Amino acid sequence: MNNVSDILFSEWQEELKTLIAESSSLWLALIKTDGSLLFANPAMSVLLKDDPAKTILNPPLSELITSEHKTKVIYKGFLTVGDPNTINRSIKSTVYRKGDYLLIAGDLDASQLASINENMHLLNREISNLQRLLIRDKHKLEETLNKLNEVNTELTQANAAKDKFFSIIAHDLRSPFNSIVGFSSLLMEQIKENDYDGIEEYATFIFESSQLAMELLNNLLQWARSQTGKIEFKPQKIEIGAIISNVVNLLNAAAGQKSITISVNGAYPLNVFADSDMLKTVLRNLLSNAIKFTRHGGRITVSTKLEQHQLLVSVSDNGVGMSPETTAKLFLVEEHHSSPGTNNEAGTGLGLILCKEFITRHDGNIWVESAIDEGSIFHFSIPLREEEEEEYSILK
Repeated sequence: MNNVSDILFSEWQEELKTLIAESSSLWLALIKTDGSLLFANPAMSVLLKDDPAKTILNPPLSELITSEHKTKVIYKGFLTVGDPNTINRSIKSTVYRKGDYLLIAGDLDASQLASINENMHLLNREISNLQRLLIRDKHKLEETLNKLNEVNTELTQANAAKDKFFSIIAHDLRSPFNSIVGFSSLLMEQIKENDYDGIEEYATFIFESSQLAMELLNNLLQWARSQTGKIEFKPQKIEIGAIISNVVNLLNAAAGQKSITISVNGAYPLNVFADSDMLKTVLRNLLSNAIKFTRHGGRITVSTKLEQHQLLVSVSDNGVGMSPETTAKLFLVEEHHSSPGTNNEAGTGLGLILCKEFITRHDGNIWVESAIDEGSIFHFSIPLREEEEEEYSILK
C-alpha cells in the first residue's frame, strides 16, 4: 500500500494539487496567525471573502490562533464560516497548525450532503407552492378589482341616469300642475263674476290634469320603492290565465270607450312561479299602452305560450306603432319617453320602466317589436321551474 501511495503522490502530484485546489466539495484555506489570508480554494473563498477574522465565526479565528498546539491538529469539528448577517455555513473541518500558519481543510460527508439536498428540495417545493399561491391570489385580486371597477362604473352610470330621470319627471310634473293652477284660477274668477260659460270645460281640464299627476306620482312612488328594495318580491305558484283575465276585465271599460276589442289566446292553464301583484302591474301597463296607442275600433290580443323553458306572454295591437329609434329608448331610465295617445291621452312614460324592473326581478326579459302604422307587440318571458315543466309535459 505504501508503494501505491508513493507512486500516487510522486507521479500524480501536480494533478492532485490542481484537483484539491479547484474542488467544490473540499474547503481549503491557508491563513497566517496575523489573520491574513494566503490561499483559499473557490469553495472557501466564497465564504471567507478577504477577511478571515470577520468570516470565521465559530469558533472564531482569534480562538484558533491562541489555542494550544502541542499537536498539528488544533481543532476538529464543525466550523462556521461566512457572513453573520447573510450567508454562512457549518463545515465539518480539521484545522492544522505549523508555526505561524493555519491550514483549514473541510469537506461534506454523504449524510450532510443528503441533508442539504433534502432541505433544498423542501425549500424549492415550498417556494413553488408560494409562487402558485401568489399567482392565484394575484389573479383573484385582479378579478376583484375588475369587478369593483365594473360595479363603480355601473353605479356612476346608474346615478347619472337617475339624476337625469328625476329632472325629466320634475319637468313632467310641472305641466299638469300648471294646468291645474291655471284653470282653477280661471274657474274661480268666472264663478266670482257669475260667468258660468266654459266652467265644465275648465273642470274637465282640471280633472284630467289631476289624474295625470296622480298617475305619475303613483308610478314614481312605486318605481322609487322598487329601487330601494321596499317592494317585496313574493313569488308563488299562480295561473297566468287568471291574472290576465283579471287585468282585462279591469280595462275593458277603457277599451270600450274607443270600441277596441281585447281577446285572449292560451291553449291550456299555464302555471308559473311569480309575484302576482308585479305581473298584474306589468300587464296593466302593457294593456293600457296598447289601448292608448290603438285607434278607434282597433284590436288587442293577449297570448301565452311555452317557449324554450320559459313562459312567454305577448300583448299585440294594430295601433300606430313606433320607429326603431323610439323602441330603443322605451326601457331606459335615462331616456324617459312619453307620447300622447290616439285620442290625445297623456301618459307618464314610467309604466314601461316599471315593467322592466318587475320582469327583471323574475330573471325574465321584456322587449318589443314595432313598426310605424303596423302596431306593436310587447313580449315578456319568465323562466319555468322544473316542476312546472313536468306539468306542461303531461298536458302536452
